[in-house]
Amino acid sequence: FWAAPEQVRILTINEMVADYVDEITTVLREIVLMAPIKYNEVRFTADMRNESLGKKIREAAAMKIPVQLIVGPKDKSARQVSVRTRDDEQKIALDELVAYIKKL
Repeated sequence: FWAAPEQVRILTINEMVADYVDEITTVLREIVLMAPIKYNEVRFTADMRNESLGKKIREAAAMKIPVQLIVGPKDKSARQVSVRTRDDEQKIALDELVAYIKKL
């Protein structure tokens, strides 16, 4: 996870969740992975293109991005994200995302 050029990619199901993606990016920007080291923030991007979710997932997997955060309307209403890694997929509350990322 630490060595990946891009550690997290946010994948959207549709454009109706753009404001929720802004909230998630705000949370990700505040994470400092190893406090004594300056400039050690999480490296992430958001893929909000009008492409199928399957295509976005395949592209992120081909680029070996370790963590994919999948966001749809149900996730927005439940204030959660679907976290997909190489080994696992689970839903995590937005409030718990910081602890989850720091644990990786």
